[in-house]
Amino acid sequence: MMRSRLFTTLFDDPDAEHAKTFARHLRETLDLSEEDRQFCVDSYPQVNATQTPTQERKLLSELAGGSTIPHHTLVDALNVVKFLADALLSDAFPDDDCEHWADDLRELGWVDDNSRPVFDAMLERLISARSELRFQQRERSTTGGVLPCFNSMGCTVEVRPIRKRIFRWGEAVDAHVPEILGTVMVASIHIGVDEGAVKDFYFQADEKQIDNIIDSLRVAKKEMGAVREFLRLDSGGNIQGND
Repeated sequence: MMRSRLFTTLFDDPDAEHAKTFARHLRETLDLSEEDRQFCVDSYPQVNATQTPTQERKLLSELAGGSTIPHHTLVDALNVVKFLADALLSDAFPDDDCEHWADDLRELGWVDDNSRPVFDAMLERLISARSELRFQQRERSTTGGVLPCFNSMGCTVEVRPIRKRIFRWGEAVDAHVPEILGTVMVASIHIGVDEGAVKDFYFQADEKQIDNIIDSLRVAKKEMGAVREFLRLDSGGNIQGND
């Protein structure tokens, strides 16, 4: 009989599609070399710290390019690590729940006598990173506050003609002769946030307006640095010791 709340709650039906997918990814992760498996666990805090899906995809590509692990295998392994890490940090599961995970996985048939020590070693390595992951969780929660948070951004650039005369409804089409005086470039911009009644915002801006947006963001970043220096904070947000 399974003893952990994690697996009895989420995998009460081992034949469910999500359970079979997790089992397959877990076996693939445990079949990795020790070096590659440790690389996945050690890389997870870095992946967890990314702020947007675009940043995460870029980092995953960089991690795959700097290792011997195929990209899809790395993603699947990190999903396994994320699942276990989320459970370690969740208030829904007691702190000692992880002590029963290996036994439950053995009962489910997802680990055997050979792979269980491998799982135990991976879990122990992940537990050692729990304090760092918990800090990231609290930092993200504090940063989020009560307002929606930035999630994504996209831009497209288009060229628009400057017309000498604009055609108006009701005029004779055959008599209208377009005359182009020049062109302007405009960026159509999309900003996505993580929650709220409206999650997607669209607007357009010309080059001067984009310069203003960039300048405003650069000023905000400089002011953050000035505040950090004034409060004598290090890059992690901790107060530095007096000289």
